[in-house]
Amino acid sequence: MTVQQPMPSIASPVVDDAKRLTTPWQRFFMTLWTRSGGSSGTGYYALLNGDQAQVFNVAQAAQLTEAPPLSQVQTMDNTVLTDAETFATNAANTAQSNAESFATSAANTAQANAETFATDQVRTLAGAALTTPAVGPSPFTWSAPSNGAVILTGGAVTALSLTRGGSGVSLTVFGAPLPVRSGDEITITYTSAPGMTWLPD
Repeated sequence: MTVQQPMPSIASPVVDDAKRLTTPWQRFFMTLWTRSGGSSGTGYYALLNGDQAQVFNVAQAAQLTEAPPLSQVQTMDNTVLTDAETFATNAANTAQSNAESFATSAANTAQANAETFATDQVRTLAGAALTTPAVGPSPFTWSAPSNGAVILTGGAVTALSLTRGGSGVSLTVFGAPLPVRSGDEITITYTSAPGMTWLPD
């Protein structure tokens, strides 16, 4: 008679939903408990002869149908709960720290970009020589001498187009800077001449 009992699979749950030991682990722990001597894998009760061993085995089997009370696994539950709470707290702290770092970095980058843009704009305006080319009879075509921007204000413009490299496109930009490259041609059709401002780069 032997009381050898293989260890349950590591994937086998130790407790069920009711927090009671599952059957494989019940048998494993009870077998370890009953072993008290003899050769490897042989328990004290297995050395008993005849009816004594049989009576013990029957009683033991009957006991295995009942899981131990919750108090016997409470320590294990508390350890698992503590570990879970610690993990959740650490994860939350890490997530919050990462979010704060990202927000700070994004804010700093946006501020730096805004300051750079403003500085560039000031430098551009400070170094630019504004001119106001005379607008000739409609339709009037003007050629950009360099890269820059054209601003049209007032008047009664009925059509506006830009020609670059032989290809033209109609525009509807009035009162705002119109970026142009050197050699671009602006054609203005009007019933009342607008004012024209040239802002070179």
